[in-house]
Amino acid sequence: MEHYLNTFERFILESLSLIPTSLDKLEAQTGVKQNIIRKVLKTLCDKKLATNTEQYFALDENIQMQLAEKYCKKRHRIHEIVDIVGQAIEANQMQSLGNFRLKKVFLSKQQLIGMKGLFASLESLIRQAEDQQDVATKDKTLIYFGYSNYSDVINFQTQKDIL
Repeated sequence: MEHYLNTFERFILESLSLIPTSLDKLEAQTGVKQNIIRKVLKTLCDKKLATNTEQYFALDENIQMQLAEKYCKKRHRIHEIVDIVGQAIEANQMQSLGNFRLKKVFLSKQQLIGMKGLFASLESLIRQAEDQQDVATKDKTLIYFGYSNYSDVINFQTQKDIL
């Protein structure tokens, strides 16, 4: 059976480092209450992704290799994207934030080229922002964007349902 990291597990894992970290510091980094952090850390320790020494937690020394080999496979990345975007959409709707939109529109060839240019600019902005990784995990911004041909999505779903 395939095991995926859920949103909380990924969030806490991203806040850990090889240097042991206290629960207080993890709470400050994540904005998540310590009782929830403890539960998630127990699961991460059980999965051998984190270690626990007294009141300090750290990434397992072999975590980089484990993440690369196990949790960064394509199907895990897809699961993560679906999980995070789904939760972001739900939170957005529940809180009436209005900063998520899905539009079904026809784009001419010229408009599609223009949109791809905007995406390239956004990618450049994201690459610059990725260099600033010394911020608390809770202060990071989730950015999601993309486009698909509507019929491609429907055809993919049809193929999936048949299999």
